[in-house]
Amino acid sequence: LLLAATEEGAAQHTLLPRQLCARFDRPFLTAHAALWSRVSVVIGLHPDEATEPIVDFALAHRKPFVVLPCCVFPKSNTHRMLRDGSPVLSHEQFCVYLQEKHPSIRRTRLTKMEGRNVLLYYIPDRMLSEDEAC
Repeated sequence: LLLAATEEGAAQHTLLPRQLCARFDRPFLTAHAALWSRVSVVIGLHPDEATEPIVDFALAHRKPFVVLPCCVFPKSNTHRMLRDGSPVLSHEQFCVYLQEKHPSIRRTRLTKMEGRNVLLYYIPDRMLSEDEAC
């Protein structure tokens, strides 16, 4: 945070994390390659259309992630199919679809949160201790 605050000219003031208002996609990763290389975890809380790219890019680069999926956008994402061939139309199907991308994607619920509270997360094997990896 200190580095980001210094770069933003806010080191003497309140420390706020850097915010980039941009679409999270492959051009974003290319344009911000140095930043992406320093990312240690990717977090998406109700990230709308960024949910699937967060999962895909984190998996491709073996970065841990946590997402709280919300909107499914089935009409805009007709390419999404479950392994059984069913189209992804519901929130539950979207969560299953994301989990089907990697066997190590886990699911939990934020029980004290109402509404869409399914949390999906991934921790690469290289980050787990020997006891956790078994």
